[in-house]
Amino acid sequence: MLRWVKDFFVSLKPGNTPPGILAEGEIRPIQERILHSTYLFGSIAAIVAFIFVLPAFTSDQPAGALLISIATAAFILFTLWRNAPYDLRGQVLIITLAAASAVIFLKNGITVAGAATLFGYILFTTILFGGKAGARAFLMSCFALSVLAFAFKNRMIAAPGIDAGIDATQPANWFRQGIPMMALIGVLSLAIRILVDELTAKATSYRSLSNNLAFEQQKMANMLQKGTSRLERREQQLQTAFQISRDFSTMLDPTELLNRVVNSVRDNFDLYYVGIFLVDEEKHYAVLNAGTGEAGEKMVAANHRLEIGGTSMIGWCISNLKARIALDVGADQIRFNNPYLPLTRSEMALPVIFQEQAIGALTIQSIEPNAFQDEDIMILQGIADSLAIALENARLFQQTNQALEELRIYNQNYVQNTWGNMLASQGDLSFSFQNLKMQSSGSELCQFNIPVTLRDQQIGQISLETANDSLSDEDRAFLDAILTQTALALENARLLEETQRRAVQEQKLNDLSTQLSKASSIEYILQTAARELGQLPMVSEVAVQLISSASEVQPSSSGPTGAENNNGHGNGNGRG
Repeated sequence: MLRWVKDFFVSLKPGNTPPGILAEGEIRPIQERILHSTYLFGSIAAIVAFIFVLPAFTSDQPAGALLISIATAAFILFTLWRNAPYDLRGQVLIITLAAASAVIFLKNGITVAGAATLFGYILFTTILFGGKAGARAFLMSCFALSVLAFAFKNRMIAAPGIDAGIDATQPANWFRQGIPMMALIGVLSLAIRILVDELTAKATSYRSLSNNLAFEQQKMANMLQKGTSRLERREQQLQTAFQISRDFSTMLDPTELLNRVVNSVRDNFDLYYVGIFLVDEEKHYAVLNAGTGEAGEKMVAANHRLEIGGTSMIGWCISNLKARIALDVGADQIRFNNPYLPLTRSEMALPVIFQEQAIGALTIQSIEPNAFQDEDIMILQGIADSLAIALENARLFQQTNQALEELRIYNQNYVQNTWGNMLASQGDLSFSFQNLKMQSSGSELCQFNIPVTLRDQQIGQISLETANDSLSDEDRAFLDAILTQTALALENARLLEETQRRAVQEQKLNDLSTQLSKASSIEYILQTAARELGQLPMVSEVAVQLISSASEVQPSSSGPTGAENNNGHGNGNGRG
């Protein structure tokens, strides 16, 4: 309750203007504060008059007492009723001043009190309701004084006594006193009117300037917000492009890479469709390798392709190595009208370039017209460039894997052939060892067969018998290490034997060359060749013949002819 009372009295301060008045402009709050200050002062004066002056009027002048009582009640009412309509409060004040001035002129004639009251009426009318209202009040006041002077002169109204001031029945007295008084009131009212009008004009100009400034501020705020939103969008797009490029830069499967790219670009950039074309081997067509949505799956399944340099944006951008944008697809003459994508309104084709050659193109489509800007080309072209590098990395990775696989197969075949030949020439090689302590224990043994591998190819097997039914990880690792070293040692031994064998063969070849270079007859050369060939381990018999191109050699059914090897000895015959 006390808080409400405090807030009520605080609201009566002239500076606490009601919100409804503040919304009416810059002049009206000033006028309302002047009006409210006048009511506050008038209420205090009316209360003082009611206390001290009213008892003297009650018996002698009951009309004056009634007027004071009404004025006191009106001033107190409109002082406390702060939210009363402005026009009502202002009209009550100027009507009260007009009535007071009329009563004073009727009772006392032209006096200073009457002139002051009349001036107050014109002044407050001008201040509270503008210069035109003040001018009307001034004219009405002049007319009222003229009527009052006419009424006094013709005895239509009882004139006040001579003691009250001047003789009201004499027009000359009205002219001598009234004209200067009205002239002064008029000049003062005109000055106040000019002041109020100038103040109103300045306030209107200020309001207009303030509105323009507010409009410009709002415009700047909108531009700033739009620019901030655009920057935030670009920043998000750049981060998304960086994230996409970083994610698929480590992908080495081309199919998975292309599918990941088109779906990531479509989802992160809120697009209608994204597809990737790759140039075929003949470089005549761009073939769709990945596309988003059901339309993309259908076109990939149908082996959708576009001619390079033809009437399509993809073909144009690949042949020209430049991006192409159609902000309104209906107005672009170079564009393929795709029946699978009927909602496309904007389209962008970006070349996928590696080492100044287009290896494909990226098609990006939106259902919004004018959906792409220059910044979009820069960001999405960066993704396309990263895609080109990722595709090349994937291609090189596949080639490397293919080469490694071929090398692995070659190594397996090499190991299989060399060890197969060696075992074929030397027979199966095996070795066994028995631990007599384990056999004497009489416990049941478990056998484990572990292959001996060299370059992923099995070249042997080790069989172990242990008392344990399983091998621990530590034992398994130890056996693997031993078997790895065993396979390497076996391969080194085989290579050493092969090297030695080749060295022997080279030495024999050199010796044969030396002997043949010293030979002086054809028969000796043939005998030497037959003898040296017969010493080879895999040769059991040698025959050397010289024949003409027209003759045929018929081998003897009973045995060879010519030089024969017999325990390293033989002879050779030559026929020419």
